[in-house]
Amino acid sequence: MKRKRGLELEGAYTGEIYKSNVFKLLVDDLLEQARPRYGKKEAPAETALRTLKAIIEGIPEKESVSMPQVEKEMKPSKIRVPFPDPPPPKDAKYTMQYAKPASVNVVGSYPLKLATRIGDKLVIDLIVTMPSAMFSGKDFLNYRYFYKRAYYLACLAAGIKDAKDHKFKLNFETLHGNPLQPILMVEGSEDGGKDDFSSSKCQIHIIPTIPRNLFPEDKLHPDKNCVRPKAEDGSNDTPKLTPTPFYNASVRMDAQTTEYVKLLHSTANRCDAFRDACLLGRIWLRQRGLGGNMDKGGFGNFEWAAVMALLLQGGSAKGAPALSTGYSSYQLFKGMLQFLASRDLAKNPWGLQVPDGLQLRKGDGSPMIYDGARGVDLLFKMTPWSYRALQAEARISVDTLGDSSSDQFEPTFIYRVDDPALKFDLIAKVPVSSLDVDMKTSNFDQKVLGKLQKLYSTLVRGLTDRVSRIDIYTPEGEPWQLGSTKPARYRDKEIMVSFVLNAANASRAVDHGPPAETQKEAAAFRHFWGDKAELRRFKDGSIQESLVWSTKNTKQSIVEQMVTHLLRRHVSSAAADGIRFISSTFEQAMGQSGHQGERAASIAPFAPIMAAFRDLEKDIRGLDGLPLTVRHVFAASDQLRYTAIEAPVLGPASGRPASPSLPPADVVIQFEGSGRWPDDLAAIQRTKLAFLLRLAELLEDSVAGVTARVGLENSAGAGAEAGWRNQGFLDVAYAGSGARFRLRVHSEREATLLERRLRDRPGLGPAGAAAREAAARALRAHRRAFVAGPAHTQAFQTLCTRFAALSPAARLLRRWFAAHLLGAAVPAPVVEALALRPFVAPAPWAPPASAPVAFYRALFFLARWDWRAEPLALAFGGDSAGGGGGGGGGEAAAFDPAAATARFAAWRALDPALNRVALFAASPADPSGTAWTERARPPRVAATRMTGLARAAWGEISGGGGAGTGTGGKTETVEARLREPGRLFVSDEREFDFVLRLRAGRGGGGDDDEDDGEAVGGTAGRFKNLALGARARATGVAGGRSAGGLAEARESFAREAARVVGDAAALFWDGVGGRERGVVGGVWNPEAARGRRLRRGAGVGWSSVPVGGADGDGLVRVNREGVLSEIARLGGDLVERVEVYGGG
Repeated sequence: MKRKRGLELEGAYTGEIYKSNVFKLLVDDLLEQARPRYGKKEAPAETALRTLKAIIEGIPEKESVSMPQVEKEMKPSKIRVPFPDPPPPKDAKYTMQYAKPASVNVVGSYPLKLATRIGDKLVIDLIVTMPSAMFSGKDFLNYRYFYKRAYYLACLAAGIKDAKDHKFKLNFETLHGNPLQPILMVEGSEDGGKDDFSSSKCQIHIIPTIPRNLFPEDKLHPDKNCVRPKAEDGSNDTPKLTPTPFYNASVRMDAQTTEYVKLLHSTANRCDAFRDACLLGRIWLRQRGLGGNMDKGGFGNFEWAAVMALLLQGGSAKGAPALSTGYSSYQLFKGMLQFLASRDLAKNPWGLQVPDGLQLRKGDGSPMIYDGARGVDLLFKMTPWSYRALQAEARISVDTLGDSSSDQFEPTFIYRVDDPALKFDLIAKVPVSSLDVDMKTSNFDQKVLGKLQKLYSTLVRGLTDRVSRIDIYTPEGEPWQLGSTKPARYRDKEIMVSFVLNAANASRAVDHGPPAETQKEAAAFRHFWGDKAELRRFKDGSIQESLVWSTKNTKQSIVEQMVTHLLRRHVSSAAADGIRFISSTFEQAMGQSGHQGERAASIAPFAPIMAAFRDLEKDIRGLDGLPLTVRHVFAASDQLRYTAIEAPVLGPASGRPASPSLPPADVVIQFEGSGRWPDDLAAIQRTKLAFLLRLAELLEDSVAGVTARVGLENSAGAGAEAGWRNQGFLDVAYAGSGARFRLRVHSEREATLLERRLRDRPGLGPAGAAAREAAARALRAHRRAFVAGPAHTQAFQTLCTRFAALSPAARLLRRWFAAHLLGAAVPAPVVEALALRPFVAPAPWAPPASAPVAFYRALFFLARWDWRAEPLALAFGGDSAGGGGGGGGGEAAAFDPAAATARFAAWRALDPALNRVALFAASPADPSGTAWTERARPPRVAATRMTGLARAAWGEISGGGGAGTGTGGKTETVEARLREPGRLFVSDEREFDFVLRLRAGRGGGGDDDEDDGEAVGGTAGRFKNLALGARARATGVAGGRSAGGLAEARESFAREAARVVGDAAALFWDGVGGRERGVVGGVWNPEAARGRRLRRGAGVGWSSVPVGGADGDGLVRVNREGVLSEIARLGGDLVERVEVYGGG
């Protein structure tokens, strides 16, 4: 056997079955862990099986009893017979009987070695075959077989319960949630006795079955009726007989249990990889919350194995086997997924060896795979929605496994992807009591299921392309005690209806129906929608039935309105009034009012600033008198790529006054090429300043209401580096709208000269190394500002238009980083790339259609991401991949994730301590992966804090499920988890060693700003930049400095404090001037706190004091009190107080 497996894997290598050797090794390791190993742990369970078999075979036979006598007979044993609903009539002519079983055998996954201990308890099926003599030829009609089966099961329970010297824990349960098939669940007594097998973590299911040919197969075909309704009294009409496929299949499954054991056993002998493929299927199903139980979809381990066994016999277009016995386990697994993904078994049922004359049903939305050799529909437990869910999951996995860019082992086999917070954009709960089903009626569960099928078909028809998937989750069935009645599955419970929205269509305001000329279709449309349908004439002259939706004066989104209307019209008014929509609302975090579904999931808030940018570009290109022609005007700001935390508020567009301290949006201007650019870096900077001065003059002369001022940057400092970096910018303000832009000039000559300096040998010694490092820093700054920044912005402009939820998701994630004081440590482009990942690398889900789902998935990734060993390498895909602005298009177009991974490995080899690059984030905009993160942005301590906070946040979202695998989508907690998303944005400040609490006040970026000159008690009198801002408010610029107000002062102070403190402590702040949290948190460097040895001629970089004690000879540690006092002195009145916690 081992040799055969080795040959299989060898063939996998040569045939390129696996995408990579790593993927193959991971699959092998997973299978090695999942394969069952029966030994000492299972020995107590096997002993219990032998004991139970002996007890069952020793139960004495009972004489036939009539229905009224059944209850009396079971009374001494305190057992209530688990009759299915409807219960048997009291005046039934047939009798109940118990006879010794024909056989007692262990079947299922345990003897076939298809079981796995990954997750739930191990279930062992023990079938008890009832003798044929107990039944008559008509017992398959009108539940008679199931009544006799239930009585037989009760007798088995009584015999085991009354057995002397043996003690087990017994309960009734339904087989896979099928109400017609109760079973006996046996568990260890947990008393340590000889029959206690609780240590095995097993359950034994005792299942009554019947011989294969007890009832005629043709009478139980899916198109036959086996439940004959009674005619009403006095009526001569013959009741209409409709097929009862679920009932019929339940009878056939009891008759074919042994036959399926034979099928799976023979298939495992013919195909060496069959067992491993079944194990992979089990894992795949479990990770998606799918199972054989009806409340989990009705497609589980048995269905997977049986369908695969049939595909090894047939299934292709020519009748040949769809799968080959020579396939590897991975090939069989993928072949099964492809079959499930590509075949529409609802529209075109599939069968093997279908009898002549049997027409496989179609058209009701339920799937069908008919096993003609055994006469069973293998998918009889599936509903239309559970089948569509299975098909959707299979399609996603097929696409994932076909992605050649990276191995997708974890999304396919490791991630738990069934958490509603990660999967669904909208969740609703409907009380079962509102479905207009009489709870006192018989067959209540089946009638509720019928109502749910009507609800599903109504929602599918009404929502059309607004949703891509609708799932309905029913309450889980529960075991019940032997002496009690079966608990009502649906009574006093709720149904969860979940939606995956189509982002492109979910917010559509008008639905077009059939033309008025098509009277039949128009009448059907009006009948379906009722008074909501209206006849409208459109601009093209057509007259159509239409639906018009609006979110004004309502808290419901358009989809929620539609669902409520459909429930009221087609289900009941009580259902429409009782429905509760559950979704995470982030209006407060987004700074928006109105409904999240339409307001947040759009780029509309940025329309004014984008229009202002287009006006700026038009004004610049229309200027005459520039020395060179303007070739490109690139946006390079988060405001212009739809990802700013607060959308800019401009005057005329919003109907409100523009924010007086609106930060300027960065813009890069590139002129046409010219040989007259100087060959000296300092001269180039002077030339660029001259261009900016001329541009300012022309703009003010040519465009009304424009103020332009030239400012300086990077001009301080000693050495040549001061002249190598960009030194000037131009602030342009529009008086009418309040829009402000900061323009910088890009010259390609700068990069050439800086690269030349790096290639030149600057000389030996510290001076040469310093010059080389200065050139490298200048080159990095140039590429970041003039190449990566515009390319990143241009790509996100396209991506935010392509993915409607990307803009609000990126803003939510940036706000989360800022709220936890990580906004300054982690650069905004890196956070935006993390927010983008759920859209361009969505596996194992489809791309999100709502901001909350995208935000949750980003946190899920952050909680799992090992940034020390894994790079973030995102290929944007689509047209955005090649959109490299600022001269970076060619490099971006050639982005290769594999090359980025190689660069990451080189960085880790060069910098194993992660002192220079902690996070590696490569993309088409930055193939190097370090444009934003080099020089410890963020440092290791900040990256570690990011991971810890993400794991804590995901624990809140998943209901305590941890960061690794999710929770399995527990529906009873989903509402509580999603109702209060604001708690994700709160963290404890006591995690820091000290906190600098900054003076309160309202900063820029919104219409809540107070006048800077009057804020916080006349702050402008104490801060020069605020006074300048107050005097320059009329013009919108302040002598080359932005009028950022108090927010800018807080941001400048935090940056200066971090520079002064150096490596003595790590400072954390929100990165947006305290708009999120007006504090600066600090953590002391453990090395500086413990002590560092002084060396002659070298300092430590911070205020220090000697370390006391005998062990502190020659050591100095950071002077905490002195450093904090110096920081407070630096901040002056801006620092309200300093709070020191345990570590301070």
